Amino acid sequence: MLLDLTSVSAEDIDTMRIYVKLVEGIRDFFSRTGFEKAVLGASGGIDSSLVACLAAEALEPRNVMLVSMPSHFNPSSDHGDAQALARNLGVSLELVPIRDLHVAFMHTFLGARGLDTYDNSVTDENVQARIRAVILMMYANDLPGMVLNTCNRSEDEVGYCTQYGDSIGSLAPLGKLWKGQVYELAHFINKYGNAPIPQSVIDKPPSAGLREGQLDTDELPPYPVLDGILQLVLSHLPQDIPSVAAIVDNVEGATEEIVRKVLRLHASSQWKRDQAPPAIEV
Repeated sequence: MLLDLTSVSAEDIDTMRIYVKLVEGIRDFFSRTGFEKAVLGASGGIDSSLVACLAAEALEPRNVMLVSMPSHFNPSSDHGDAQALARNLGVSLELVPIRDLHVAFMHTFLGARGLDTYDNSVTDENVQARIRAVILMMYANDLPGMVLNTCNRSEDEVGYCTQYGDSIGSLAPLGKLWKGQVYELAHFINKYGNAPIPQSVIDKPPSAGLREGQLDTDELPPYPVLDGILQLVLSHLPQDIPSVAAIVDNVEGATEEIVRKVLRLHASSQWKRDQAPPAIEV
């Protein structure tokens, strides 16, 4: 075991149970499918770092491959964080910069369209995520192994992912975890596992890293607010969902504008969740 679970305090028991459930779920999935090795993108962010820790525990470090795929939008510190994580876990890490591929894709697309310039940022952002997905699938074929998805439930419930991009994977270890639980597990792993996740990973503002200076809060409310709204809404049957005013009253930091946006994003992204990889029930 990478973690010492013999000394877990009473206040951490619930988090420990989630951790054990996720590790056992990954191990069981790989055993049933006949695969031994896992590959995942290492962005230097909290989600991929947590999945790497869970995979290393479930499959042994020698069976886990991390792939760092920075673009020109990613600071060098992101790759440095991925390197530190890999070193701490004892897993493999390979660097595959995607800048040239990104430029080639956009150049080919613009040429086909007969365009000199292009200002649709969604297309430009999503192609980066899809390039990364192709690279991960190549590694999975080569090992051979399976790609682990690194999305969490908070993002999935509002469609904050790229179809055939970061939404790919054979299994989604974090698919049933709210963003708040992701941070709780990261702190738990560092507390009982000799701090494999660099503190800089935990401290940095969440970002998809697909454009200059991008932050998740550019498009989403702060995660505590988002989690609170989604948890309240999804704890009710559709016909019993509280009114917007009631949600605002019960979720700290929520406003009517934020609630309406979250409800709209949730409703309009069901098609993405219909195609999501299986998640581990916790």
